[in-house]
Amino acid sequence: MKKYKQYIQPALFILCGIVILALFFIYLGIIPLNGLNPWSPDKISKQAEIYSVSGGNVDPVFMGQLIIDPAEPKIGERQNFSIWAKDSIAIKTVTLLIQDKTGANKEIELKLKEGSKKEGRWEGNWKVERLSSETQYTASFKAINQDGKTTELTTFFNISGDSIQGLFRIKRAYAYDACTFSDMGSTNISSSCIIPSGSTMGTNEGDLTISSPIEMQSNSILGAEGGDINVGSTVTMRQNATLIFNQGQSINFTNSSAYIIKQETTTVIRKDHLAFYQLTVSKSGSGTVTSNPTGIDCGATCSKYYIAGTSVTLTASASTGYTFTGWSGACSGTGTCTVSMTAARSVTANFTENCDCTSGDCCSDGCHYDTTSHACSTWTETDYSCPWGTSCGADVGRRTRTDTKYCSGSNASCTGSTSYGSWSSYSVFDNCASTETCADNDSSCNYTASCDCECSSGACCSDGCHYDTTSHACSTWTETDYSCPWGTSCGADVGRRTRTDTKYCSGSNASCTGSTSYGSWSSYSVFDNCASTETCADNDSSCNNNICGCVNYCGDGNCRCGETSSSCSADCGSPVIHYRNDCEGTCNSVCAGYGKSCVGIRSYFGWDGYYWSIGCSSIFVSSNTSTQCAKNMICRSPFTCCPASGTCGQADTTFCKCQ
Repeated sequence: MKKYKQYIQPALFILCGIVILALFFIYLGIIPLNGLNPWSPDKISKQAEIYSVSGGNVDPVFMGQLIIDPAEPKIGERQNFSIWAKDSIAIKTVTLLIQDKTGANKEIELKLKEGSKKEGRWEGNWKVERLSSETQYTASFKAINQDGKTTELTTFFNISGDSIQGLFRIKRAYAYDACTFSDMGSTNISSSCIIPSGSTMGTNEGDLTISSPIEMQSNSILGAEGGDINVGSTVTMRQNATLIFNQGQSINFTNSSAYIIKQETTTVIRKDHLAFYQLTVSKSGSGTVTSNPTGIDCGATCSKYYIAGTSVTLTASASTGYTFTGWSGACSGTGTCTVSMTAARSVTANFTENCDCTSGDCCSDGCHYDTTSHACSTWTETDYSCPWGTSCGADVGRRTRTDTKYCSGSNASCTGSTSYGSWSSYSVFDNCASTETCADNDSSCNYTASCDCECSSGACCSDGCHYDTTSHACSTWTETDYSCPWGTSCGADVGRRTRTDTKYCSGSNASCTGSTSYGSWSSYSVFDNCASTETCADNDSSCNNNICGCVNYCGDGNCRCGETSSSCSADCGSPVIHYRNDCEGTCNSVCAGYGKSCVGIRSYFGWDGYYWSIGCSSIFVSSNTSTQCAKNMICRSPFTCCPASGTCGQADTTFCKCQ
């Protein structure tokens, strides 16, 4: 024992020091009262309270369980907090601010204990103490995300005697969206919301109706400029909150459950003017402008009334193909635009289009490539040719067309497709003299030696250059005449004679168009020997059968074969009957051969009927009828009149009557 006595005393001193240090750490809260194991929600005491928190659509938002352990601690004890929070981005910090109405405060930073910064449970604790002689306190949980957006969950409690009284009155806390108001006209707040700390909200015209609970957070202002404030639910006013209604208007409570909770003596309800000023946003180019607080979304909404003193931040976003180049008016620069609504403000957001080009044949608007349908160049083509031939004196012709070049659609140069126009009709460009000729692709007439000739060929261009004179015979031919030089009696022969005629040049062209010289007729020679039953007719090279040798039929009233004026004068008299199958033209020729005139043509049909045609106007004659045919008509069949050239019936025999 004596051996270790020298070590006992120092060890006792060290142990005492550790105990004293531990007590000091417990006092500071570094070591919890419930032992070395840290507090956690699964080890809460019987004195704890658990509340259900339902946030609004704010981001970040408090939600789920809020645990306070213990709920009513004594002064000097540790009080633990556990609360859930989430955010679509990430929560940066969660703090709890304990504050009395004098402004004395204590801020506790909560730590993330479970989950992630997007959705997790945060814990913290404080040593309950009086911050001043005041007994009324507010407790505000505040979550701030990575973008600096904030959500607050505020409640209150009392410190009476040596402990907290009344718990944290979470049922009066709000974690909703900020209230929204129309620029003009009456507004009805129909769902719970908050008037955020330091903000000013209200309606510019008409009544403000509050039909759901709202909380006016510290230093906030709520007002109605042009109408009454109709309170139909709970309005909780925090420190330095102000409720304003206009001179001549009033605050009306619309039901028995409606009341205003003034939690601080610094809150104010007063009659005053709540001024509004209009913020107007204009745009140059294509893009959108939005505001914080909300109201401007230009886009469609490019102006809004804001309560005087409101600080509005505008953000510009360029459309595809454009670049935001800066603000003008109440703002400048290319960042966000912040205006203080102490007066009406106008701001212009300038967006510049991202251009493909600035100049060029295919950059007509100074920014975009023209499309393939844009004509960037036109020109005229000229063609010289010989549309009227290449003979001497034929003129030179000219035609034109207009061609067009189009843009390619992908650059500013004129490099696209080409469209060729239609050629115009030829017009005379150069009148050629008789000694000149035209040549393709030559705009001028050209002298041609061969064009000095009057001709190059023809019956009257025997030398291939000059017209032959009028003494030059260019054509000869023989005429033949068939006639009856020995009479037309039965058996008289057909005679023929010839002569040679000559045609001469005119001296003025190459064709055979001059005078004609007729030769002398030769003597007649027999061309056809006629039989005793045949006769000769002028202009007929053959002997013709006629009535010679026929049987007499005297006394029947008709002059027929063999009858003569001496033997049958009663029938024939002086007419001469000649067989001829023809009408008036030939009958005249036949009768002329006898020195007589044609007085009729008769056709015999092999029965009792026949007709006489006088000048080819026919009279049909039969034993008991007669029919008169019109001029230029002939009776071709019994009782039928037909055109002289018609074929509606043929006579058996035709006779020509000469008188």
